[in-house]
Amino acid sequence: MSITKASLIDLNGQELILDADADTSITADTDDQIDIKIAGSDVITLTSSNATITPLTTLTTDGSGFALKIVENSGSEHYQIGTDSFGGLVFYNETTKVLALNDAGGIDTFGNVIFNEDGADLDFRVESSALANMFVVDGGDSRVFIGKNANTSFDAYGSAVMMQLEAAGTSPYAGFGMVQNSNDVDSSVLIFGKSRGTSVASTTIVQDGDTLGRIEFQGMDGGDLETGARIMGSVDGTPGGDDMPGRLTFATTADGANTPTERMRIDSAGQVSFFGTGGNDGYTIPFDQDTTYSNNLNAGAFSILHRNEYDSYIVGNAYYYKTGGTAGWRAKYGSYKSNYISFTNGAIRFYATSSAPGSNGAAISFTEKARIDSDGLKFNSDSAAANALDDYEEGTHATTFAASTSGTVTHGYNTMAYTKVGRLVTCTGYFTISSVSSPVGYLAFSLPFTIPVGNQYSASASVSFNSLSSGVVSEAWPICVNNTNLCRIYTGSTTGASASFAQLVQAGTDVRVTISFMTA
Repeated sequence: MSITKASLIDLNGQELILDADADTSITADTDDQIDIKIAGSDVITLTSSNATITPLTTLTTDGSGFALKIVENSGSEHYQIGTDSFGGLVFYNETTKVLALNDAGGIDTFGNVIFNEDGADLDFRVESSALANMFVVDGGDSRVFIGKNANTSFDAYGSAVMMQLEAAGTSPYAGFGMVQNSNDVDSSVLIFGKSRGTSVASTTIVQDGDTLGRIEFQGMDGGDLETGARIMGSVDGTPGGDDMPGRLTFATTADGANTPTERMRIDSAGQVSFFGTGGNDGYTIPFDQDTTYSNNLNAGAFSILHRNEYDSYIVGNAYYYKTGGTAGWRAKYGSYKSNYISFTNGAIRFYATSSAPGSNGAAISFTEKARIDSDGLKFNSDSAAANALDDYEEGTHATTFAASTSGTVTHGYNTMAYTKVGRLVTCTGYFTISSVSSPVGYLAFSLPFTIPVGNQYSASASVSFNSLSSGVVSEAWPICVNNTNLCRIYTGSTTGASASFAQLVQAGTDVRVTISFMTA
């Protein structure tokens, strides 16, 4: 029997059986559809628009890990899909890994990953369990958001902020945390940078006064975020290769204002400046006798000048100058008097001018008015230790009474007040005698300090009595005794003192005393 071409091509919808047991075949009994049957079941259906594989079909690798190969029309380039030794699904550019879905559900990339290479207005968005916009790359605004809220506006910056982080509540906080884990002295670092170029990665050098970076502290005013405080770093001088002089400024916004005002500055020389509503209110300056510091103070301002480990100054209305080999002080404002405090070699010294210099920049001569050193307080350049005021004290003393020969004198109220200035002690007191028991001899009462040895330290006192047993006494002699803390009361007469005063006091006797004496 001969087979014609027509009988080979046109089965007229009949099933073409391919194997001996007649369960593997190809059928085209449906218009524009081919069904492939294996083991008695349809496994592949081909139409003009798609191919359907039923059931799920396993693609087995060719031994090199590749299971599917997609080739460009020219055949010069192709992509392959396969597996790796760890059970992941791997996508290859020819034989190079470019993307893998690992067995833990993660995505591994092996080269550059580019989203939206054509630059369309498309967003990249990641959701979290609580936020639909946990992480957003806004393709239209060219901004990155974490916890996106497009309604938040930053004062003076607005949509110019490239990255914005925002949170609600207290957990989590809208903050960045950085931790450096290393067995050395290094830590994590936050870097602000500035170039004068107009393109990314520019190396155009910055200029004096350029802002290098700033931290803004803002609060919501009901419409947008307004700046309440600012820390800013700037160029402070002329930069060059490996040379970047800088200053740090601190600014706050006054009540009723919306713009921060500089309050403190640390410049490239280490000078610390404090600013108030009147301008420059103070300076802290590394002080070198061969350098001029500083003529830009305002009236009433002060400078703190530090020269070395034992010499520094606090100066008002004056600045230090060094000109033509001559060093000294000049007036900032000639109509004001000047003064300064010197911290020199363990002493604090106070200097002043007697009159205003008369003109701005006039040379000033200072006179030492007081000094505090290890001896105490001294005045008018006096350096003698013996002339130092080394103590001031106020207090009370509970005095006691005694008869010198026999008997007892019992006090009632017995508190004495004293003031001690240096070595000079002044005491006042009011005492009462509550009872006596046959007192004989002179009457003695105690003082708060001991009187030194030496006739030059002998002292007397003013003492008055009321309600003595014998009535009026011709004279009472109070004598302060050297090398004791006692004042003795004798009965006085034209012939001398008599040790017979104690027997004159009785219950109800009042004693009033005023006494000044030197102590050790």
